[in-house]
Amino acid sequence: MANALYIHLSRAPYARGHDLDPERRIGFDAEGRPLGVELLNVRDGVNLSGLPQRHRIALLLDRLRIPAIA
Repeated sequence: MANALYIHLSRAPYARGHDLDPERRIGFDAEGRPLGVELLNVRDGVNLSGLPQRHRIALLLDRLRIPAIA
C-alpha cells in the first residue's frame, strides 16, 4: 500500500504550491483557488487542520480507512 495520496479538488492549471508542513502540500491555481492536496505518511493519520474542503477530504479518508485527525 502506498503511503502517499493526492486529492484533486479542481482541474485548473497549477500555478503554485504551499507546504503546510513536511507531510501536507496544497496546490493552487493562478487565482489562488486550491487545486489539490498532497498528503504523505497517510498510514499514520492525516491532520485536517488548514486543509481546504476538510469535510470532503475527511469523507474520502474514511472510505480509504485512513485515520483523520481534526
